[in-house]
Amino acid sequence: MDQEEVLRRVEEEVKREMMGREGSHDFHHVERVVALALKLAEEEGADPFIVHLSALVHDLYDRKEHPDDYLEKLAEFLEGVGVSGALQERVLRIVEEVSYRGGSLRPASAEGRVVQDADRLDALGAIGVARAFSYGGSMGRPLYNPEVISIPGEEDPHHPQRFTEMSLEDRLKGVEEMKGDPSTIFHFYEKLLLLKDYMNTMTGRKIAERRTEFMVRFLEEFFGEWVEDCGAEDY
Repeated sequence: MDQEEVLRRVEEEVKREMMGREGSHDFHHVERVVALALKLAEEEGADPFIVHLSALVHDLYDRKEHPDDYLEKLAEFLEGVGVSGALQERVLRIVEEVSYRGGSLRPASAEGRVVQDADRLDALGAIGVARAFSYGGSMGRPLYNPEVISIPGEEDPHHPQRFTEMSLEDRLKGVEEMKGDPSTIFHFYEKLLLLKDYMNTMTGRKIAERRTEFMVRFLEEFFGEWVEDCGAEDY
């Protein structure tokens, strides 16, 4: 098969496999990651075919649901659509490295770094906000728990703007102090507001900074409305 036919078959099967998935990790997420990754690949000189193929399958099997055999499942899938040998090994390596939790901090290949950046960029900005609450809702998480994270004043270290201006080391320490909060708002602090510092590419970093600024404005508005509705004296 030529490359176009491989991509067509893989996309068709991935779309079928992911039908009906929760909105934060559905096929539309894959489409956005593919588009972002191909843009970054052009900037970084990465192989567009490897990038496209890896981005298509990067979320096919959830590492959280299949911690011991997600790569084996993906290998079987790739074999079934005609992707084998060295090409399959390259794709598996990239998918293994891309994950925020389990993957390497910086993938070894340019293709892996591009796909990782694209996946992380889709967790930021307006779409990132929507995905966070979609996933949190599907897991039964509360929106926000003011008993764990109090409404921040401008001088508080977890005020969104101040938090993003702190060093990564200080932000990570701050997250440790908030541990135990299951809310979606906490997810912004434990992951989303950290992502801009983990970008591999210059283009990815620029996009991440702009999208993070939007998330800061969202959080400021969220906390402001919470106080407006409930009263600041309670927090």
